[in-house]
Amino acid sequence: MDLKGTGVITFDEWLKFCLEHIAAKTATMDPHPILDHGNMEQFKEFLTTAVQPGTAEHTEMYWFLLELFTEHDTEKEGIVMKEDFPSMMDKVLETPKKLDIAHPDKAVLFTDDVEKRREHQLDIFKKNNPRGDDRMCVDEWIGLAMDLFKKMI
Repeated sequence: MDLKGTGVITFDEWLKFCLEHIAAKTATMDPHPILDHGNMEQFKEFLTTAVQPGTAEHTEMYWFLLELFTEHDTEKEGIVMKEDFPSMMDKVLETPKKLDIAHPDKAVLFTDDVEKRREHQLDIFKKNNPRGDDRMCVDEWIGLAMDLFKKMI
């Protein structure tokens, strides 16, 4: 790290080290496995394992859901607001919709009628929001998303 051999690490040297270290570590990581490609059987096989805590697939699904949550957490406070929830739901359901995965609420979840879909998504928000306010925390989000995926198996 001490590139000049001065016995002191400058901020620029520290930053360079950190960026190179992170780049080297992330270069060895696999992308999300079957979340955005593959066929229906591969996706269902992934889901079967992903809803079981302690599996690598569960960890992968957790990180995927966490990334979606942080993308929609506009204020970066660990909370997604009710008005941002429908777009988060649309994003999490992209692959299941593309693969035409069965779900008890499929007709409403995958409908092209934006108003009908949004109304259903806001109902889901309301049912999974124990405080009854316009805010959802990450635990509530991951819980409802995992329940949603369990119904697809």
